[in-house]
Amino acid sequence: MNIKIAGIFNIIALLLLVAGALAPGWIVFELSGKSVNVGLFYAVANGYTSSLAFIGLLEFQIEVIIGIILCIIATILIFVYANGQKAHSYLMSPVILNLIAGVITCVAVGRFLHAVLILDRGYDMGVPYSLILSGLGAVMLFVIIVVLIAKKTQDSNQTQSSQGIVLANTSKPQVNMGYSQDPTQQYGIPPKYGV
Repeated sequence: MNIKIAGIFNIIALLLLVAGALAPGWIVFELSGKSVNVGLFYAVANGYTSSLAFIGLLEFQIEVIIGIILCIIATILIFVYANGQKAHSYLMSPVILNLIAGVITCVAVGRFLHAVLILDRGYDMGVPYSLILSGLGAVMLFVIIVVLIAKKTQDSNQTQSSQGIVLANTSKPQVNMGYSQDPTQQYGIPPKYGV
């Protein structure tokens, strides 16, 4: 698999994270046929944090920004690796950064969804579509992590085989790991004939 494809998917995940953070759908109130959409950055910038203080909008804003920054750095590192400028061990940096970004985003989305469900008991709430976008971005980051680990393993095996180091022969399966099928032959006991 070409590593640039993982970089392109990382860009898509980054766009989902940014769209989820900036879209005005973190809190959706539905009042008499009309809906009021409150975005994460709009609510924090315009002083709604005092009326919605129990949700902790500033904390979610910081978590989302950290996730976006880590995803940007991971995307840059993937493309630096794809251009052949670094060794295969360099590929673990984007894996770790994507893991941290995905976990931070999942925590923010999960906690905010919990707060929205608490609000839903007293108000008529709509679907917070920004949480869906951010959640999809986080899930995509986890899929990219698996792809990057598979690519690192593949590159590591190619490097070791070119150096003459073979950790496991994958061309032919080993049935019994070097032991004989009959335990009597293993311990030097002659097999019984005619039985």
